[in-house]
Amino acid sequence: MKILRFVYILICVLFICSCSNKSNNLNHSKGYVAYKTLKDLIRKPYKVETIDVTKSRLISSSVFLHNYTSEPSFIQLDNNVPLGRIDKIRKYKNKFYILSDDKIFIFSDNGRYVKTIDYKGHGHNEYLVLRDFQILPAEKLILGTDDRERKFFKFSLNTGECLGSFDEVVGSPFARKIGKYYFHSLLYGNDDNEKDSHLIVVTDGKKMIAKQFVTAPLIENALVENNLYDNGNTASFIPLYSDTVYTLNDDLTYYPKYVVKQEKSLWSKKNERLTSEDVFKIVKTQGYSYLSPGMFIEAKEGIVFNVTIGCEYGMTSKFYYYDKKDKMIYEIKTYVFRGKIDRIFPDELCFAEDNTIYGYYRDLSSYKFLLESGQLKKGRLRNLIEKSKKGDNPVIVEFKLKK
Repeated sequence: MKILRFVYILICVLFICSCSNKSNNLNHSKGYVAYKTLKDLIRKPYKVETIDVTKSRLISSSVFLHNYTSEPSFIQLDNNVPLGRIDKIRKYKNKFYILSDDKIFIFSDNGRYVKTIDYKGHGHNEYLVLRDFQILPAEKLILGTDDRERKFFKFSLNTGECLGSFDEVVGSPFARKIGKYYFHSLLYGNDDNEKDSHLIVVTDGKKMIAKQFVTAPLIENALVENNLYDNGNTASFIPLYSDTVYTLNDDLTYYPKYVVKQEKSLWSKKNERLTSEDVFKIVKTQGYSYLSPGMFIEAKEGIVFNVTIGCEYGMTSKFYYYDKKDKMIYEIKTYVFRGKIDRIFPDELCFAEDNTIYGYYRDLSSYKFLLESGQLKKGRLRNLIEKSKKGDNPVIVEFKLKK
């Protein structure tokens, strides 16, 4: 009996140890975030600025482009290398870097094709997907993100050559290196933690060290959008469906910088678990709206952003311009053309550099109707539209905000 009792106790001990090891392995599996072990970012005091779109003045895109911006420049991208859907555009010195189809295409500032960074595959130093990239001038690197493999890839800023890869530590589609830290924007479930979830996790490239922003129930089923925007030693962050723009700093601090006030902000439902279909329905039928996280372009003199609203076909966007000096907010009426024009608001806005805003036209040939109606004045834009063909590469446009 003593032997049987000893065997029984031994089996129980082994079982407990096994469960303990299993639990321990789960808690330390690749990508698991143990939030209780991470410190919070420190909130810095800052006077939050409210941008009230309900008090906006309506202006045409032509008025905006003439009264508030300088003469735009247009860059037709070389058509010899066809681009697919554009996920991101950035400029460094005299080159444009364009993410499309898991590749980074490089063009000169006059649109001439230069080279392609393409390391997609299953071999050593090859990625499965290239979700995002960041240019790091001080390190002479382009940092690419593959959230499928949970890896960062380092490409030479000079040659485009892959210089190696390293673990992302936590799986996230979008991340920014700010100073010596990596700020990760997590989707619900990226953290392999069923009991806790946050929107931002910070690592030092080897281990997780900080967290911020508990995931609201509303965000749990949100569709992915790139909501991190790097600005040198800071990054802007907009939680999905939120109405607040946060600044993340390289010293592990943060602060809310802007709140975009709307008539019926979707964020008022932040404590409700809604599917993406539910969100689509109430935005379309009940007048709710939300700040588009990937389209908040802040330049020195002003901000151009858009708000997603409902329409009879589903959802669309309204563009706004906020004059930072005069504290005035304008709704820009896009795709409405009256009288003679020589400027067209870009289909997409991408980024700002100092006081210059960059965007692009997806397909200039779609504006040929303005030639037929005689509305386009003579000039560079008219010439480009006249020569454009369906399937051409996009045309990049850049303009400066007036002081």
